[in-house]
Amino acid sequence: MSKRKEAKYPALEKGLNVKSRKDFIEVDYVNGVKNSNGEQVIRPLNDEEKAFLNQFYEETVVTNFSHDARIKHLNRRRKDIIEDEVVKNLKEDLKSMQNRKLSAKKIREMQEVIKETKKQNEEMYADDLRDIEQELADIREEVLLYPDKEDHKEFYKENNNRNACIYNIAKKTYKLMSIDSEEYELEEKFSMSHSTGEESLIFDLERDSHENEGKRLDKAHKKLKRENKRKKD
Repeated sequence: MSKRKEAKYPALEKGLNVKSRKDFIEVDYVNGVKNSNGEQVIRPLNDEEKAFLNQFYEETVVTNFSHDARIKHLNRRRKDIIEDEVVKNLKEDLKSMQNRKLSAKKIREMQEVIKETKKQNEEMYADDLRDIEQELADIREEVLLYPDKEDHKEFYKENNNRNACIYNIAKKTYKLMSIDSEEYELEEKFSMSHSTGEESLIFDLERDSHENEGKRLDKAHKKLKRENKRKKD
């Protein structure tokens, strides 16, 4: 069993969530917060509150709406109806075709056959699938914070946006460069510049220092890449 499945509140442990989601899970206050004098200013959450927050993040950030065993069971039943033995065999054939690198035309034809077979199954067992979907809707209403499937679509969309975010991609691939306060102020002055003589002079005076720091950061980045490669080897 994975560590995530063993954890009581997996969504509240950043180490058990993928890097693209970590910044969107705020749990610094879960175990309470103390000020600089050691005085408690926010009490720790109790189990009921932790359970609620865990479910909130599971649904809105992790996009897991199947943590209830009944939902998992019904989803499997629905999938077994739509993807019967015929579809499973066709998928195996498709995988074999892709491994053998057959023509794109033949692969597309097989994908179309699979699509049509699944559609036929949906039409043939429409009543059974309708009953399953109604049962799923009732259970979602009972156990989920967000039972509406339209809400699910929005959360899936946000998750896809996080996965495509340049910042997140750079961070999880260790390509994100840090910037200190002085560099930030310099960049801010430059970006807000209206090309006045005074601002141009300030930028010219600080440019050399800025470029040298940029070279330092570039060297640090290359060193980090070498270290990561060495660890993988």
